[in-house]
Amino acid sequence: MDIEQLQDRLSAALLQLRLDQLHEVCVYEKLSVEGQSKRHSLIRLISEAVENVIDTEDEDVARQHVKDLLEFSSGITQRSDRTIHDGGGDADRNSAELAHLKKQYAELQHHFELSTNVLKSEIQRLSLKVPDVPSSPVFSQHQHAVPEVTIRRRTERGHSASSMTLTTHTTSSLWPEHQSELLCDSIKQLEAREAAKQKESHLQLIRSISANQLSTKHNAQLLNLIGEKCMVNCFFDGVPTQALWDTGSQVCLMNEKWRKEHLPHTRLRSLEEILGPGSLTGRAVNQTVIPFESWVEVTFKLGTDKATPLELEVPVLVCGDDGVAEEPIIGYNVIEYLLNSGVE
Repeated sequence: MDIEQLQDRLSAALLQLRLDQLHEVCVYEKLSVEGQSKRHSLIRLISEAVENVIDTEDEDVARQHVKDLLEFSSGITQRSDRTIHDGGGDADRNSAELAHLKKQYAELQHHFELSTNVLKSEIQRLSLKVPDVPSSPVFSQHQHAVPEVTIRRRTERGHSASSMTLTTHTTSSLWPEHQSELLCDSIKQLEAREAAKQKESHLQLIRSISANQLSTKHNAQLLNLIGEKCMVNCFFDGVPTQALWDTGSQVCLMNEKWRKEHLPHTRLRSLEEILGPGSLTGRAVNQTVIPFESWVEVTFKLGTDKATPLELEVPVLVCGDDGVAEEPIIGYNVIEYLLNSGVE
């Protein structure tokens, strides 16, 4: 069997494996799987390793390596099938144990309901026995004392402890349950105000992401040209396109699904051509990791007129992940060049 046939069988075997089984194959191949959490990423990693062996080793050595890897991958699938088959004989015993556990759970739930009812009755009995507050000079002097209740809770964003001080006035006309209601209402109001502050802070952060990547002298031109974030009409390789101009993005981006639909003639190129060996990832404003797999070169023109004299050959990073928007993104590198060229 030649090496290409072995590769085809290996690819078919890898497609049958689960994520944890693909991890086993990567360990067998001595590949680093740090940050890899998807099946297609692991399959691509293994395939690239096999291609590297084929390109660098003798044909016999490469064939034996692929054959050993195929046997290991097939062995994982066979072991999994045997485990499922062997476990079928225990179905009756597992069913009996499950029925026993269900019975125990029902008994515990019944005891819990009884205990809850007893506790409620005791609370109601004690509430009826609360005596009226005596009318005395000593009480009159202290009835308007202001006890402070400090509540510590963890904030949602910073995960650091914050303190809130609530003040309640103790009077002889309030029952304990009324005091509890007032306290709960105060807590809800403070939490609502805290949430509103956090939301406003988040909105201010988003608004602040504007033309800060550009030189100061171009800020006014930039705002006149595109304002904040907006959609513009342009051409990609002569194809009319609506793109998102985002000054917060350092480079131009494109979704792989959009490329296949609108620019199927473009050729995907390896990132090693421009960056050398290694991987490239980006981060969105919300810190979502965006992996880039390749890039394409397109001819870019601004506007709706194909006769526009100014055109640029632009490298556009391509990502197959859903973290990139449907529309292409034009980054500040192109915007800066257009501003320097006198586009207004």
